[in-house]
Amino acid sequence: MKTADIFKTKTVFSLEIFPPKPDADESVIYNTLDQLTDISPDFISVTYGAGGGKNGAKTIQIASDIKNKYHVESIAHMPCINMTKDQAASILDNMVAHGIENVLALRGDIPEGTVSPGDFTHADDLITFIQDNYDLNILAACYPEVHPESTGAVDDLKWLRHKVDCGADHLISQLFLDNEYFFSFLEKA
Repeated sequence: MKTADIFKTKTVFSLEIFPPKPDADESVIYNTLDQLTDISPDFISVTYGAGGGKNGAKTIQIASDIKNKYHVESIAHMPCINMTKDQAASILDNMVAHGIENVLALRGDIPEGTVSPGDFTHADDLITFIQDNYDLNILAACYPEVHPESTGAVDDLKWLRHKVDCGADHLISQLFLDNEYFFSFLEKA
């Protein structure tokens, strides 16, 4: 099920988890999921790896297990920085093969010393690529307290609108600590 269908019917309750580090015991994440699914989240998103780690295969496997073993909808995060279109297609093909229908398209943090951003400079480039080539529910990040690289709220909303115009179906907010920022953001958006 695409999470867009869940949003149509109710206010959602979701969780976000991150894959274990390569040397960590994977059973910990599944023991955690055993407990978390008892509280009936509408969906669980799975990050691409802690601290910018390249843990995409684990992200896809865990997102697939959430959907197929725990019967909870999942969203797989997909940062595109330093990624080629061929790499993106391979990851997206793998998601589709695992039954994942929801992807959170992100730019990701730019590693220090990066010269070339790959084929995708920003999340909107990845969103367009997914929209043009896949039948997936595309989610994008929004920033109630303004993106750290933005010149201000007006500029931030302009780029947010651009993500939606490129094909983002829904937006997921970054953490905010003051509800007034969120309410103000909603009014402006």
